[in-house]
Amino acid sequence: MSTRDIEEKREVSESTPVISKHYRLLWFIAFVTGSAVTIFLLLIASGRALLVQQLTGMPAVLSSMNKVANIYIPLVWLPSLAAFITVALYSRRHFPALARRLWVGAVAGLLATFALDTFRQLGVIHGWLPVDTVMMFGKMIVGPKAAELSWTSAGIVYHFLNGVSFGVFYALVFGPARWVWGVVWALVVELGMMTLPPMAPTFGAFGGKTGSAALFLITLVAHLAYGVVLGALVQRWLARENPDDAGLASLRWWPRAAGKG
Repeated sequence: MSTRDIEEKREVSESTPVISKHYRLLWFIAFVTGSAVTIFLLLIASGRALLVQQLTGMPAVLSSMNKVANIYIPLVWLPSLAAFITVALYSRRHFPALARRLWVGAVAGLLATFALDTFRQLGVIHGWLPVDTVMMFGKMIVGPKAAELSWTSAGIVYHFLNGVSFGVFYALVFGPARWVWGVVWALVVELGMMTLPPMAPTFGAFGGKTGSAALFLITLVAHLAYGVVLGALVQRWLARENPDDAGLASLRWWPRAAGKG
């Protein structure tokens, strides 16, 4: 091997980001606690009520979901939230690239949820949607017999935390990819909503049991709005990252680890 070949090989090696095991562990913890745990609460609670217990009436379904939430929230969700915040704060000093993705994903997901709600609220106000998901979320958390103010507040908080969770997921996996990947991710979320509990068992896949396309069309437009805003904000706010580190969109999940490991 010539001296020139050795130098070129050395340059390529030095330009390749080295990701420590410590960094990968923190990424995984943030991924699970910052996105999966919040999303799984609804899937587990509604899946148990609708698929395992095969309940039909909404009061019975919500009561069953509330029993799961009463266990899941203090034992799983709250500790996971604390772990996510700890990882985010720790990463600010030791792994700023990871910290940036976490905060960008959370804020972008929050703002994108406001865009989604523009269309979701139209569906609720005009009666185009068969159920108000905020009501469902709230009664799952505080119980179907709770006061309206209680379940409304709890439902709104969980609704926006869901949006934050999907944003964190996107920022961690896709990073500074082009905004169109936000739309792709939003379509995946829409597909899951239309084919998984609680929507599919209750209203049929893609709202087939409702006899109308309104449920599918309104949620589709709402999720597309979410995806556009999420993708655009994450792309803009993570623009300083190396374009090659665009996560799944370039088959590389790990941003450059600027820190010790």
